[in-house]
Amino acid sequence: MSKEYILGLIESRKMSKAEFAKQMGIVRQNLDAMLDSKKKDINTVIKMAEVLNLPLDDFLYGKKSDEVQVRGFLKVNDSIVEVNNKGDLERVMEEIEKLENTSV
Repeated sequence: MSKEYILGLIESRKMSKAEFAKQMGIVRQNLDAMLDSKKKDINTVIKMAEVLNLPLDDFLYGKKSDEVQVRGFLKVNDSIVEVNNKGDLERVMEEIEKLENTSV
């Protein structure tokens, strides 16, 4: 979540930085420092998503309205695999096929 990404979301909602800061419960002068911070408190992230009227998942991962989302965890044998996109899912399917072929 870069500063540019968040500022883009603010702008796309026709909201000023001052208005965003006010709804976040901070003074405008502290907004840039908050956005520049590399580590953001989870409560701050949740509040930003609420102020921007976005589901947290969409805010965190930048979902576009026409985009198919693939996200979750799969257990393949004894391994847990994180899936964040179609490519990850395809790699897991390839691995499953390899495992099936070696067990035959």
